[in-house]
Amino acid sequence: MPYQKRAHAIVVGGGISGLCAARALSPHFDRVTLIERDQLPTGVEHRPGVPQSHHVHALLLRGLMELERLFPGIERELTEAGAARVDLGTEVAHCTEWGWAPRASGIGIAPLTMSRLLIESVIRARVRRELDNLMIIERMRVTGLSTERRGNKVQVDGVFLEHFAPRKLTADLVIDASGRNSKCLEWLQRVEVAPPEEELVDAYAGYASRFYQLAPDARRWWRGMVIDAKAPEVTRWGLLMPIEHGNHVLTVAGVNRDYPPSDEAELQSFLGGLVAPELGREITRAKPLSEIRTHRALSNRARHFERWQRDVAGFISLGDSAVAFNASHGQGMSMAAVSANLLGDLARSAPRLDPYVFTRRFHAAQWKRLRTAWLLATGNDLTWPKTTGKRPWGHGFKTALGVSVVRAAHEDAAVKRMIGPVYQLLEEPTTLLTRPDFMARVLFAELRRRGGRDLALPAFTDLARR
Repeated sequence: MPYQKRAHAIVVGGGISGLCAARALSPHFDRVTLIERDQLPTGVEHRPGVPQSHHVHALLLRGLMELERLFPGIERELTEAGAARVDLGTEVAHCTEWGWAPRASGIGIAPLTMSRLLIESVIRARVRRELDNLMIIERMRVTGLSTERRGNKVQVDGVFLEHFAPRKLTADLVIDASGRNSKCLEWLQRVEVAPPEEELVDAYAGYASRFYQLAPDARRWWRGMVIDAKAPEVTRWGLLMPIEHGNHVLTVAGVNRDYPPSDEAELQSFLGGLVAPELGREITRAKPLSEIRTHRALSNRARHFERWQRDVAGFISLGDSAVAFNASHGQGMSMAAVSANLLGDLARSAPRLDPYVFTRRFHAAQWKRLRTAWLLATGNDLTWPKTTGKRPWGHGFKTALGVSVVRAAHEDAAVKRMIGPVYQLLEEPTTLLTRPDFMARVLFAELRRRGGRDLALPAFTDLARR
C-alpha cells in the first residue's frame, strides 16, 4: 500500500520537546503547526517560559545520539558554537562524602556541556531553516482541546486558541509538549475525559545558579567541579561546569527544603556548607556575569498515559508534560529527544494505524523508554528521609547496593568505566548485574572496607599530579 501522509499535526510548546517533536513529525504530515505562548528569540537569549535556562544543563550521551538522529550534524554545530566536551574521568574534580575521587583516564565518557540557551537556539534555528511545512504561531496560548465523540470514543481533532474571539485550529494529531506546567489535565477534564493517574516523588529540592568568568590560574587542571551531598547529613551539593565563550555556570542545590538563597552573602555561606570548601574558594575569586537565579520546581512527576483509557485518540503527551524529572539528574533534554524519535518512528512505521491504537502504542513505548531514567531519578531522591512519594518494594536493598556501586566507582576506574554508560542512559542498569567482573569488583571493594582497609584517597591539591 502506498505511503500516505496525514494532513495536519499541532505541537503545543516551542521548547526543546516541541521543536524535536515538530522535526520528527514533519516528514509524515503535510503541515505541522507549532504554537508557543512566548515570542521565540532569534538568537541565544533567555525567554520567560524557560526559567530553568539560567541553570546548569547537561546533554547526556544518549541525548546527543538522539538529537543527532533528528538533526544530523548537530554535534559539530554545537561544538562550533562553543559547547565544551568534558572528560568526566580526567577533567572534572569530583568530591563525594568519601573524599576526592582519583583522576582516571580511559573512562570514555565525555558529554557536551553548554548553556540551555545555546542548545535551544541551535535546535530552533535548524527547525526554522529545514522544515518548509512548519508554521510557528508565537505569543498564542492554547486554552483547550476540541473533540468529537462517537459513542464512548473520543477523538481529539484540534485545539482552541486564546484570541479576540474563540478560534479553533483543527488537526489529525495534537502533541502536548508544553512542559512541566502543561494544562493538559485541565483540558481533558473540560471535555469530560478522565485524566491519567499521576505519580509524584518530591525531594523538595531547589537550585541557585549564576554565570561566572573564572579567575586566571595556571595551576587549574580541571574544567569542571562537582561536590556531592551526603545523605542524610549534608543536604547540599554544588556544580561548576564550562559553557560557551570560556565561561562557567555555577549551580548549587539543596534537598529536603534546604533551599539555596539568592542573596550574595548567603550564597557564600551556602557554599561553605558543602562537604568540601574548594568550590566556595573558587567562586570568591570569580567574576559574576549574571544575577543569582533560583528555581524550585524540581519534583519528579509521571502522568501514566500508558495506563490511560483506551477510547481516546489524537492526543499525545510528550516530554515533561508526561514525565518530568528532578532536573538535578540531567535527564530531561535527553528524554525529550528520545520521545520525539519514538513519535517519528511510529508515524513512519505505521502511517495508516488506527488513531486509537496509535495513541496507546506511543504512550506505552514512551514509558518503556523513560522508565529507567525515572527509576534512577526517583531512586536517588527517595534516599532522603523527608522526600515524599511511594518507596517501592526492595528500596532499602537497592539503595544499599547503589551506595556500594558508587563508592566502588569512586575508587576503581574500571567500575567507573562500566557504570558510565548507565548514567548516560546508553545501557540499562540490569546489564551490570550480569557482568561477573563488575560484581566481583564491587564485592571486593565492599569486603575490603568492612575489613577496615579503605584506600587512601588523594587530597584536592594532589589531584593535579597524575
